[in-house]
Amino acid sequence: MSRKVGKNNFTDLNILYKQNESRESIISIIKFAFQQLGYSTVAVNCEQLYSYAKSSNAACSKRKRQQSSVPEPFVVDPTEIDILSLESRGERLRVFSRLTLVVNSVERLQELLSNKIISNYDIVAVCPLNETTFDMAASDSRVHLLTTDVTADNFSLFQGNRLNEAVRNGKYIEISYSPAIMDTSIRKEVFTCGRKIFSTIGEKGIILTSRATRPMEMRAPYDVINISHLFGMNTNESRSAITVNPQQLLLAVEDNKSKPREQDANLSLVTTSNHFENTIIKIKYAVTGRYLEQARSLLPPEEMASKKLPIPVDDVITLVAKISEHVSLSGTTGHYRRFKFENVLFNDYSAKDLRKVWRILRLRAYGEHNIVQDVQAIEKYIAKLQPLATDRPKKPLTAYVYYVTKRYPKLRSKNPTFTNLELVRALAEDWRKMDAEKKRKYQRHYESEKEDYNRQMEEFYEKHPELRNSHPGRKKSKKEKATVSNETNDLPFMKFMESRSKKYSEKYGLKGKDLRDKLRCKFENLSDEKRRKWILRAENSEDMFISNGNK
Repeated sequence: MSRKVGKNNFTDLNILYKQNESRESIISIIKFAFQQLGYSTVAVNCEQLYSYAKSSNAACSKRKRQQSSVPEPFVVDPTEIDILSLESRGERLRVFSRLTLVVNSVERLQELLSNKIISNYDIVAVCPLNETTFDMAASDSRVHLLTTDVTADNFSLFQGNRLNEAVRNGKYIEISYSPAIMDTSIRKEVFTCGRKIFSTIGEKGIILTSRATRPMEMRAPYDVINISHLFGMNTNESRSAITVNPQQLLLAVEDNKSKPREQDANLSLVTTSNHFENTIIKIKYAVTGRYLEQARSLLPPEEMASKKLPIPVDDVITLVAKISEHVSLSGTTGHYRRFKFENVLFNDYSAKDLRKVWRILRLRAYGEHNIVQDVQAIEKYIAKLQPLATDRPKKPLTAYVYYVTKRYPKLRSKNPTFTNLELVRALAEDWRKMDAEKKRKYQRHYESEKEDYNRQMEEFYEKHPELRNSHPGRKKSKKEKATVSNETNDLPFMKFMESRSKKYSEKYGLKGKDLRDKLRCKFENLSDEKRRKWILRAENSEDMFISNGNK
């Protein structure tokens, strides 16, 4: 499959389709989104406004108005898109249908949700215009998404406990960026309100979309990530808002569907029975979504939401240690499904139990999809689970800080009108002018405290040997990060990339980062036996480099 959730499976669930718009324009946006911008999943959004259209026939019945008020979904014919060019890249585009209901009353919302046409849509979103409709939409299982609307000025509803309650009910909150790009008069309001929404619910409840009506209104995924910084998100949080979160929404929608889909959302040219079609869709989700969605579908929601682990933390540490011994070969990679958990059995756990525990751990720790990276990520995750030691000695104050803390109260009493900044500046100036002999007194005090601290730390590490190599709260320098990166030994992949770059560049027409990502995907999907060939080549090249350097 093409992309992995949480990595590059970029999704845009709001390509807006207006009733007076030509079909060719929507198809052109879909092609542009996939072929030029790199999206793999999109949704065509039909909007239903809260007011009835004025009719010349005043005697038309309510039933006729109801049936005409909900538009039919926009169906994409596979022949309208160049499927062959997509499959040649090893990728598949999925197009979903979406309906957005803009409503200002509970009665109107219930009326629209009971419409039979609603069941033809994959995603149902609601844009509430008051508190009652917001609460109703947040509690209705037929609604999947709550969206903001700048023109209707409903941002005030998306705040506080009401917003958190909607997320707890499984609803996602949509923020669209194109209004801020295309209309400078509301740009500040969009970013301000989006920042408030994100600060309230965090990354797990946010989905970023374009709400584009033309290709020029869409932005590439990494441009969206840059834009999302204005909503207060960091890079990982914004990536989740256009990859993991929308894919989880689609998976939940598919699981909650009680009857077969009337349109095939993945543009497959294969025509089969409804039962087989649904089976293929579920398998496609498990593979395309990789292991994050798969774990989510296999585990009960209560267990996924709980922070409690299925086995004690001590047993988790034992499991990680045993697996770490079996994957200690430098450069060895492989998915945990190919790992033989029979080799690490302990206590009364079966291989099936340990495999399930590992699946939960790697989901919680956000581990990569090979066993070596699993061990590294889960070890860090376990360190966070363990309670912090309360008896860790405190570092001594430096000579200058000790001088400031000692002189500060006396200077404060002499100058009560001074601010803290002015007092610190005065002490810093006194320290700068102080002669070396007077400074040496404070330096001797620091050295004495430092010796006591080192002795206390040795006693502390004797009590807690597992914390000897941990540095809580300390950020790694660029040099240290480079060292860690070298220790993971990426040389086997470099050898593989040197050998395959020309071939894959000509075959898929890729270059630069796209080519590297494609080769990385191919390399990580190799079997352990094939990958060992490249590991041996890398080791031979290292030996040759060392021997040449010693001559």
